[in-house]
Amino acid sequence: MSYNSGLELVPFGFDNMGATCYFNSVLQSLLSCTSFIDEIIKNKERKKYNEHPVLSIIIEMVELVLSFRNDIDKKREHKHDTREIPDYNQKLSNYSPRIWVAMIKLLCKKYNKRSREFMAGQQCAGEGFNYLLDSMDEFTNIQNLFLHRYCNSIQCYNCGKWISKVISMNNIFTIPHSLESEQIKKFKHIDNASDMSQFLAKQTGYVEDYICPKCKDNSEKYTVNNLTMVPEILVVLSKKYKCDEKLDVYTDFPKTLNFNGKNGKKLIYEAVSQIEHVGNLNGGHYWAISRRYNGWYKLNDESVGDSEFKPTNNTYIVFYHLT
Repeated sequence: MSYNSGLELVPFGFDNMGATCYFNSVLQSLLSCTSFIDEIIKNKERKKYNEHPVLSIIIEMVELVLSFRNDIDKKREHKHDTREIPDYNQKLSNYSPRIWVAMIKLLCKKYNKRSREFMAGQQCAGEGFNYLLDSMDEFTNIQNLFLHRYCNSIQCYNCGKWISKVISMNNIFTIPHSLESEQIKKFKHIDNASDMSQFLAKQTGYVEDYICPKCKDNSEKYTVNNLTMVPEILVVLSKKYKCDEKLDVYTDFPKTLNFNGKNGKKLIYEAVSQIEHVGNLNGGHYWAISRRYNGWYKLNDESVGDSEFKPTNNTYIVFYHLT
């Protein structure tokens, strides 16, 4: 389903339980994906959805937020002052902690683990996104919103042969932190790729210490991840870490991505949320900058303010939605 501005939610903040800013940023980004909102609305009456410990709370939250938007629309339609609407932030801020607790309980039961195994220090936003989807893994319609397929291939520089090919599927597409490294510049020159859309369709890198089974060369090899299927919502993570070090680097995330579909059809994606992170691999702080009703907002735990899509050195993950 394409992006539906009629399902945009009003902006609001979430309480932080102490180290749950990573989850707040993920949930805020997910709530900016109207295909996900549409899936919730279409299935909210189904028993399977309403009895699920995580989805039932999300359904309750989405219905409440949409009711606030309806109130605003009605007041605007009748030219009333929308500032008269009561503060809805107080009624919504506790939903993220409720969803987080329900998710942790479900995952502990599912994997027979103790809660502290999911709560040891601050988690990564990428992990938080996978945790949330994992807690709803029986709902294939939700999983398919994010599921993409890519082919990983390795070429030997010495003999020029393609020596490995593996098809994989995932919910997050990980890219190198920099789009201006020497191997990427070389790829752009060879493939006439001029922007990140092409790079995402066929990103490049190096594999070290891989012995070619054909020529037995053990030098670096050229690797390509070629996207072969894109979902309605494409989640892209910039790999800004190396071993135990977080890199202070800029990834030039564009606002719009273009892909070639079947029968010459163009697939156009637009950014709907970016997740920012400051700190190191052992801690720090996450927040989201997301598209919501009437514009873009900085959603930093309980704090809500006007903003815009503008990647920085802190931009870690971007959510793209099919237009």
